[in-house]
Amino acid sequence: RGGRELVEETFYVAKEDFDKRQADLGMADVAQAALQAGDTIIVSGRGVAAKNIIFLTMPWFWQGSPLDAAKRLRYCVKQALAVAGGPAHGFTSVALPNLGGGIFGYEPRSCSQIMLEEAIEALLQIENASPTYNLKRISMVDSRQETAEELNIALTEVSYRWLPERRLTTAAQYWGQASRRLIVLPAMPNFFWKRHRVKFKKYHGVKRRARRNYMGNVKPLLWRPQKVNQPPPLLVHEATGEIASPDRQLPARPYFFRGVSHWLFPSKRSGFHSLRTSSKGHWIGVNSGIKRA
Repeated sequence: RGGRELVEETFYVAKEDFDKRQADLGMADVAQAALQAGDTIIVSGRGVAAKNIIFLTMPWFWQGSPLDAAKRLRYCVKQALAVAGGPAHGFTSVALPNLGGGIFGYEPRSCSQIMLEEAIEALLQIENASPTYNLKRISMVDSRQETAEELNIALTEVSYRWLPERRLTTAAQYWGQASRRLIVLPAMPNFFWKRHRVKFKKYHGVKRRARRNYMGNVKPLLWRPQKVNQPPPLLVHEATGEIASPDRQLPARPYFFRGVSHWLFPSKRSGFHSLRTSSKGHWIGVNSGIKRA
């Protein structure tokens, strides 16, 4: 929308920045004086409602692994917001489109999550040693409906993480905090030791009783069907204790026999259809289909 004037102003600002870097680095470092990923160019807003336009140098998604691409995108968004809210410019409001979409090759879902996380960090400035809080508002905009929906989903996820009225916790933790009481102990804590002897497990190499060692130290750590059958905890709001919506609850876990997601032992070709532990702690195969004469 800015036309030829916007292109010329952007070129002149980039040329001035290049000449300044080249003078600082020297003639031998011409390649390093060029624009790198994360560098910004700020020009006046021509043809748009904004006062200024910030051009950001973006990396390509295929330059390295997906993890490296996500780190580079996070770095670029962080640098752009830091320049916008820094003391040199001090912008109070920023309209941020989907920077990684289009020819850069970033997926809208992961790109939206990274941009929303860095936007929250730019507003709160938790990791900043000397925060300025110049940036007051960040608006996420995009012309495509699919990308706008992904931004909405990412914004909802970030809101449940940062907003106090939307934070979730388990029902056990909430009622544990709500019903906790203060216990006053005497000045001598070992007063109760004389009446009620406290026993601690001995974790050493000498095993005097094999059965007790198995029942106390080995069996609790083994995989058991009872652990699979336990349902996930109920999620409630941390501030009020109200039950969260069904779409925010944890997914149900599969049952042990029907609907199990993974088998620990083959059940079709093997002769043993189930296993149990003996009194000595050994695995014993049980096959109900074999009849003894």
